[in-house]
Amino acid sequence: MKQNIFQSFSSPKYLKWWLVVECILVAWLINVLWQYKLERQVAIDRYQHQEQQWRTIAHSLNMLPQDFPVTLLKQNDTVIGMHMVASMSLPQWSTVLEAIQQRFWLTPETVVWQRHNEQWRADIRWQLLRPSTLKPEINILPFEQRAYRPHSGELISTVHGASSAALIKVNQKELWLHEGHWSPELQATLAQIDQDFVILQSAQGLTQKLYMTGLNTLEQSQKEY
Repeated sequence: MKQNIFQSFSSPKYLKWWLVVECILVAWLINVLWQYKLERQVAIDRYQHQEQQWRTIAHSLNMLPQDFPVTLLKQNDTVIGMHMVASMSLPQWSTVLEAIQQRFWLTPETVVWQRHNEQWRADIRWQLLRPSTLKPEINILPFEQRAYRPHSGELISTVHGASSAALIKVNQKELWLHEGHWSPELQATLAQIDQDFVILQSAQGLTQKLYMTGLNTLEQSQKEY
């Protein structure tokens, strides 16, 4: 019986099928090895590209303090990040941050913003990352860059003295605001109180002069900073 089984599998019919199966297995194995080679080559090319970018970045870092007010943070003579403390107008900050983020792969560690009149003071610390395929877009400005006008209101009265204040009506609601205070209802800071008008300033620096009720004058002006 064993001899019959052996003869069955040794027949030309079965040998033909075994040959077909072996060819399929060999073709599959060749395809697997070829795909592995391609993936390996892609990984090597990506690594070499990233290493070239990293060398370019390392060279560019030495010139960075000449272009921007930054201090390089080092560990064992290797740059691991950067620190910037400066005061600029908002458009200047936007330009500087965009330029830095285009040249380097960075992630912010700490960001502190303080407003001083028409300037914004920032204390920013970044961690330097090795180049990757995609560079994330990170906005660390104190607010979105869209410009908003202060909400319209009606100036009812002003009070002058040790603490100047103004009574402004917004959406049927009367608010007493002191000079220098931010109003969520107006989306503006009460920047100045005069006898017959007040000046409102939005977060982006857009100003609006609001006159006392009865003067029928509303003057708007843009002041970019």
